[in-house]
Amino acid sequence: MDSFRQRDSTALISNIKAPTMVIVGEDDMITPFSEAKIIKEKVAKCIVVRVENASHAVPFEKPALVTKLIHRFLERTKRA
Repeated sequence: MDSFRQRDSTALISNIKAPTMVIVGEDDMITPFSEAKIIKEKVAKCIVVRVENASHAVPFEKPALVTKLIHRFLERTKRA
């Protein structure tokens, strides 16, 4: 895990031009909300959704909510 954390891709993410959604669990200690905020600052068309009572495995912890969030995001993106 330490070697993974040492790789900083922050400079690269500003190249992302596609609409982007970051879903982060409020209790995520691996990729905390503060990291998601950095991504939002660097990616032009980015939204961040903070999920209560979830950690790093949000899709497994809250699958119905994640499905709904993705569906809404794609619908809004399609209309834009």
